Amino acid sequence: MPKKMNLDLNGVTFSDEVHTDVGAPAFEIAHDWFTQADLVIRTAAAGGGTLLVEGTDYQLSEQSLDDTTKGVAGLSTRAGKAVFRKIQVINASYQTGTLYFSGKYIADSADAGDSVDAGEVWNTAVEFFPMDATPGMVLSYVSVTSFSVGKGKRRSDDDGNVIIASAAMAKVINSAWSIGDSGGAMDTGSAPANGTLHVYAIGKDDGSWDYLCSNPTVTTPGSPVMPSGWTQKRYIGSLLMRSSVILPFDAYGDRFQLRTALLSQSGVTPPTANRTLYSVDVPESILATAWGTLGGYTVSGGGQIDMTSSLGADVAPGNANIRYAGAYNVYNTVTEFHILTATAQIGLRSNSSVMRARVGTIGWIDRRMAFTGHE
Repeated sequence: MPKKMNLDLNGVTFSDEVHTDVGAPAFEIAHDWFTQADLVIRTAAAGGGTLLVEGTDYQLSEQSLDDTTKGVAGLSTRAGKAVFRKIQVINASYQTGTLYFSGKYIADSADAGDSVDAGEVWNTAVEFFPMDATPGMVLSYVSVTSFSVGKGKRRSDDDGNVIIASAAMAKVINSAWSIGDSGGAMDTGSAPANGTLHVYAIGKDDGSWDYLCSNPTVTTPGSPVMPSGWTQKRYIGSLLMRSSVILPFDAYGDRFQLRTALLSQSGVTPPTANRTLYSVDVPESILATAWGTLGGYTVSGGGQIDMTSSLGADVAPGNANIRYAGAYNVYNTVTEFHILTATAQIGLRSNSSVMRARVGTIGWIDRRMAFTGHE
């Protein structure tokens, strides 16, 4: 049993902590609380082996959140980043054998000098709730026409109120907004057959809360048509619509993973002079990180395809670029990418007219601050 550590909100770095045959259940590592953003899990030490991917190979649980009933802040708020306690390896290929964990620890529930106990870690009161704090209110897929949002709280985008949801609530997208669990969600009009729905937490001065959906092609993103008497709002995530249904997804913190990956582009011929922007299956009208795969192939000769963010400049293909796929004769490569977009598009350009590209979408990362002015 390692010695208990003191609370350190800046984090204490650890490297290559070894765990063997972790199995399927969720488990703790050496100290109780660690940061999500800094966690790295590999199959070999010193940066070697295979890098495990959150949401695909493992998931985190027991996040340190605020106690809304007592008005106190958990470690995630206090550290300014998501802090978790447990890890679960969900890819059976890595449930046996040795794994190497690196990252930053924040605290133990009881520290080395007993000056920080479980109560202090969880229940130290604060007089503010940061604008970028995102505890709870996690979106979940329910059915082709409904979704739910977990309990939690968000600061309203006018920076003047905190919307607190004390229980989970489900909403349906095929009817106009109506108050309460299983009520309608649309602010105006109907959900798009193929497009995006932005989801907002909404609130009243009396502490009431609910959720509202808005089609960004009908109303200005960030400005849904609010029900009468509801004055507080905050964007909390997006739903992807295809063929008039919500695509099934799972949310892990800021990461949204489609339950079935989509082939967004197949057999396209990227230009060699100036890039073309191609669509990917991620929400529109938000600043998001598209998560997917780029594949390159050719039937003769060889070449390279480079991918660029729609927010950045066009770049000529070259080995200096890190997001690319190459091919020679019938051989091809597939590259996983995470690339920023605000238009659900990515740029592709090749150095050879014989190159063809396939783009698959796995999901997206949404920091959920797109309309706050606090990016």
